[in-house]
Amino acid sequence: TRVDFLTRCLVSVQHFTFLPVSVVIGRFNFYLISFLSALKRLVFASRSREALGGFADVLGMLLFWTWYVALVSQFETSRERLCFVLASNWTVGILHIQLVLSHLATDTFTAEEEREQQFFTFQLKTSRNIDSDWYDHWFHGGLEFQIEHHLFPQLPRHNLEKVKPLVKEICERHGIEYQSTSFSNAVSVVLKDFRGLAMDIANLRMG
Repeated sequence: TRVDFLTRCLVSVQHFTFLPVSVVIGRFNFYLISFLSALKRLVFASRSREALGGFADVLGMLLFWTWYVALVSQFETSRERLCFVLASNWTVGILHIQLVLSHLATDTFTAEEEREQQFFTFQLKTSRNIDSDWYDHWFHGGLEFQIEHHLFPQLPRHNLEKVKPLVKEICERHGIEYQSTSFSNAVSVVLKDFRGLAMDIANLRMG
């Protein structure tokens, strides 16, 4: 297998750049993909109800940005505006780290294998929960219950914890592993996996 120079460089240091990149650009990346997803839903909707949902999403985001720009404009200097924008987005970086930790270093499947696993088992094998306590639950926004979020994507975040015992009961009944670990251990697992990939790519030839 051959890899290009840029890929080799980026992957070889990914275990060092993962945390700072998640914090620095995580929120801005979410803004972009959320808007593109809503726009795609609006433009390519096959039903009027779906188009209406896409329109509502786009409108909601436009209202948010109108409010946010008006808020930022209240600061007197460009430096103050920049500091506010960066601080207000970087402080939620822990949420973006948690979101990727809940999906990385888990099992991967082809489309055919996914169908064979079926919905419930597939979600349990491709996501993990992050254990939290009273002092850090707020930072995760309820999405530390990522397994339940995948199983019930329309369920409000404050109710995800309530269905957790039911999900665990089903897992125990059918012998399915329920992955839940601490934030620090999840970081360790993902970084070790990234480092392993970095070492593997170092042995590949450049094309």
